[in-house]
Amino acid sequence: KKDKEDLTAKVEDSKKEINKLVDKNITYGNKVYMGSMLKAENLTVTPVRFKGNGKERETNKASQIQKVKICFDIPENHVADGGTKTIYIKVIDPGGITVNISSLGSGKFSFEGAESLYTTKDEILYDNMPKNYCMYWGFAKDAHLHEGIYKLELYGEGYKMGEKNFTVK
Repeated sequence: KKDKEDLTAKVEDSKKEINKLVDKNITYGNKVYMGSMLKAENLTVTPVRFKGNGKERETNKASQIQKVKICFDIPENHVADGGTKTIYIKVIDPGGITVNISSLGSGKFSFEGAESLYTTKDEILYDNMPKNYCMYWGFAKDAHLHEGIYKLELYGEGYKMGEKNFTVK
């Protein structure tokens, strides 16, 4: 009987130790996941128009905007996997609606277990080293942004990388 009690106690102690190790493993896995997330730093959003000679000019006048230039830095990150990354860009108008024009490449992506609309997407090549990226969002010639404050959000690999507001007058 004593041997059975000793064995039962050892089994219970082992189960507790296993549970502690499982918890530690989950915690470390979460830390690695968090560490592998790419962050968009120094995010700038610049509405632009193009002159006849092709030169780009910054403008915030709704009737003149031809494209929106999005630039950001991704810092060095040796925990993240390098390679091609799809960046989803979500432009949210002053009314809180995501600008979504399927003929211009808009669509849906998965975010936090649900489908979310995106305005446009682009691919970047990330090699774990710090780098600046710029991309453009253009829209139909007869379409114009309306006056107000817009929010631009960047997403990659299922998480938000950054956000920035910009004003159209």
